Amino acid sequence: MWPKHKTEANDKFYQGTSGKLAKLRGMQARKPEYAVAVADVYATLAARKDFVRDHDLWVELYHRSVMMYPYQSRVAGLPFINVTKHNHVVPFYASLRLPPTVPLVHWDTHSDLNAIKDSGTLVGAAGRGDMHKVQDRCWDIGAAMTGVLLLPGPPRDMVWVTPSWVPDPETSLTYWKHRQSSGNVVLANCDTASQHPLALVRLYKARTACQGPSGTISVINLGRQQAAERFRRLLDLVPRGVFALDIDLDVFVCNGRPLRKALYMKEGYDVCSESRARMKELNDMPRDMYSKRTRQCYDLSRTFRKEVRLLEGRLRAFETQLRFLKREGRVPCAISISDSTGVSFTDCTSCSSTGNNYMPTYYAAFVNQKVLDILRRVY
Repeated sequence: MWPKHKTEANDKFYQGTSGKLAKLRGMQARKPEYAVAVADVYATLAARKDFVRDHDLWVELYHRSVMMYPYQSRVAGLPFINVTKHNHVVPFYASLRLPPTVPLVHWDTHSDLNAIKDSGTLVGAAGRGDMHKVQDRCWDIGAAMTGVLLLPGPPRDMVWVTPSWVPDPETSLTYWKHRQSSGNVVLANCDTASQHPLALVRLYKARTACQGPSGTISVINLGRQQAAERFRRLLDLVPRGVFALDIDLDVFVCNGRPLRKALYMKEGYDVCSESRARMKELNDMPRDMYSKRTRQCYDLSRTFRKEVRLLEGRLRAFETQLRFLKREGRVPCAISISDSTGVSFTDCTSCSSTGNNYMPTYYAAFVNQKVLDILRRVY
């Protein structure tokens, strides 16, 4: 499905060369003053939030901040991981060995429930504690949640919290872990009548009766709605106690194409967030610089200011939702964040890619820090 990423994940040239370059950058990130400098630049840029004139500065800041991810293991006192590609959270959850009664609550534009080739190998590797093999099997960003749900143990419940631009209807599907004759393990649904209408929650239709314990995959669209009945449904889906909190930053702003339901059902169609602003090249002439005095720059800045207001509204709604869950006795026991944007080979040994920029790179550092601030305030 994603052959380019599969090549990057296994190619010795990519792995070796990018690993050496990432090591050089990582040497800088280990210095205490590095984090101080990153925080200082963030505060300066965030004070004016001009993503047009400061576009290149935001991108550079993000690429610099990524180098600190390997050293961030806790947030608000909880086990934590921050990744650029969502499938890299699978070894994190495999190492935690959370009880199967702990549900996975997944804030994302995408379900991330693609099938995994040779999934039987993944299950076996997780049981042995071979995290390198686990990562090697789950190389597809669109299979991140599949990888987590396939980890050893009884099926785990999952709640997919979608943003307002995702048209998937709210539903709950029962699934089983079904081992095929080939040895692959898939998420299977034996009740074809309850199959998901828009097919983004893709469950294998087992030809034989499903046996053993089952789990539930539920979809809820909170968007920016704060109505009491929406929160009550969230409480119904997330039982009192602890849960695993998984956040994909593209739930706040997402690249893609405007929604067309007929195309949305086709595999590979990526829907974008509402009022998606598009960056344009404004300094394509030598010696020209960004200036608010030009009409073109003024119009583009106005478009981005509108999107930033929407983005900040979504972040406030997210904080309200977390506070509501906490007030009702539902708190995370582990947290994962995926930026879902591209980074260069000098930033990451195995997650470098020129594609899959669901989160615009120039927003990534801003949104990532805002989410971390929310988590620290709430928990």
